Amino acid sequence: MPSSGRFRARTKLGELQTYDIALLNDAIGDTDGNIEFPDGRFLHHVDLIPAPALREWSETEEAIVEHALTFLGGADQCYSPIHD
Repeated sequence: MPSSGRFRARTKLGELQTYDIALLNDAIGDTDGNIEFPDGRFLHHVDLIPAPALREWSETEEAIVEHALTFLGGADQCYSPIHD
């Protein structure tokens, strides 16, 4: 799941609303994207809105990711070639 600050969901009447992610605290979700809150309310078709990174990566974090991509063989899928 992406880091998220907000999410979208449909009410029982089908209205699409945007909510703060904190609303999901203590809620129970299922694999179909439905949420039940402790007070009995429901939301449907929950879609998380990814939050942007809040800071730049350190040199160490950057090196870890680069090594992991190289080790896993995924670097060619993440970086575009500079020259054709």
